[in-house]
Amino acid sequence: AGAGKDNDDDDDEDDDDNDEEEELAKTDEEDKETGKGGDEVRESAGESDDEETREEEEESFDPIPRTPEENEEESNDEEEQDLRLSEEASIQEEKDAYELYREAPIASPTIPSLILENLLTFNSAFRFEERLRSLETSFSEYRQTNQFANAVFVIPGIVHQYMDHQMKEVVREVVQIQTDQLQDSLQRENDEFLRNI
Repeated sequence: AGAGKDNDDDDDEDDDDNDEEEELAKTDEEDKETGKGGDEVRESAGESDDEETREEEEESFDPIPRTPEENEEESNDEEEQDLRLSEEASIQEEKDAYELYREAPIASPTIPSLILENLLTFNSAFRFEERLRSLETSFSEYRQTNQFANAVFVIPGIVHQYMDHQMKEVVREVVQIQTDQLQDSLQRENDEFLRNI
């Protein structure tokens, strides 16, 4: 009987919880229909924003009073305006001068052909071609007369041929040795096989 009584108490508590939940749900529905539900939250959020703004203003408050420096600003403005005007004037002068010269015909200078023929060219001033021919001739003569220079010139070709020949010989010998060893090994295996039969 005691156990049944405990169950009845639990049922009463569950009924009370369900009643409260139903009331909250009804209140929420009414708030949605009337549009009241979130006003309190919105107002409190707005108030906290105002408080934050006031706190920031208090933190950034400068206790030292500042006097405006209007005289300097006015003089700077006047100087800047004068500067701008002088720049605009100089730009306009440049444009006018450009248009004046652009419109004026430019006469092509006439140079007598005799002067043009007698002007120095790079080749005639430095005798470039003559010097080049002279160097080629000198180098050719040097190679012919100097046997040491010819020998040095030929050495790389000789070394290359020697290395090619030596490498071919070495490769041929290595291949021959490998072939001989392989033949010997196969012959031994063959002889052993024949003995076992």
